[in-house]
Amino acid sequence: MNEIESLELRVSKLEAQAKELTGNLNAITLEQVRSATKLDIVLTSLGELKNGLEMLKKRPGQFWDKLIVAAFSAACGALMSLIF
Repeated sequence: MNEIESLELRVSKLEAQAKELTGNLNAITLEQVRSATKLDIVLTSLGELKNGLEMLKKRPGQFWDKLIVAAFSAACGALMSLIF
């Protein structure tokens, strides 16, 4: 095998390796896009869960607020009935 054939063989191998690396890089890029999309979905879901948790935290306070308003209204109604 002469030097030119040896160089041609090396170039062919390098071209094949470059093609394989390009394919691998494209696969990695595609997987990164998929991962970013999944991460966005997870972050959106986490935000929704956080909002739901905040609403659940407020519910007992809302219950007590309604109870106090009802008791105050009943007291005012009883007081008004005694006056008139």
